[in-house]
Amino acid sequence: MTNSLSLGRLNGSVRITECLEFATGGSRVIICHCRGVNDRKVRKAVDKGARTIDEIGDVCGAGTRCGGCHPALAELLAARTGQPVEQIYGIRVAVA
Repeated sequence: MTNSLSLGRLNGSVRITECLEFATGGSRVIICHCRGVNDRKVRKAVDKGARTIDEIGDVCGAGTRCGGCHPALAELLAARTGQPVEQIYGIRVAVA
């Protein structure tokens, strides 16, 4: 049986990369609850060339239903590719 940790929806105060630090010892973190896609499948999609949330969805199905996982997908994509999360997710950041 594979260990699995359910992340739930992010509220902006918790970063997916911080949560993944707790997923050690072979655990998988469910990123997309609607499609049952874990962090390893998302990483594999990025390794296969996915560079947008839509492309991740095309490869593994994550993010293709309700969209609640889009912030987590953007953060994983940013961590894997070095792209800014704001660019991936289209977040508008206020400049003071």
